[in-house]
Amino acid sequence: MLQVELVKDPERYFKLLTYQCTQVKNIQFVKDECVEVYYTRGEGFVPASEKTNVVIDTFNTAQACL
Repeated sequence: MLQVELVKDPERYFKLLTYQCTQVKNIQFVKDECVEVYYTRGEGFVPASEKTNVVIDTFNTAQACL
């Protein structure tokens, strides 16, 4: 799925360009300090679930070890 992000931070811009899981499709310079980046995630990328709870997972793992 194509995603669009307005980037003002140069560090974030270069991270999007060099990150292995993102494929940059298009870049448009909106202003001198703002870039519009169109990108997709690679096939190997698995997004984090919002329903994951680290505390519950830790408890379950600890109980399983007993």
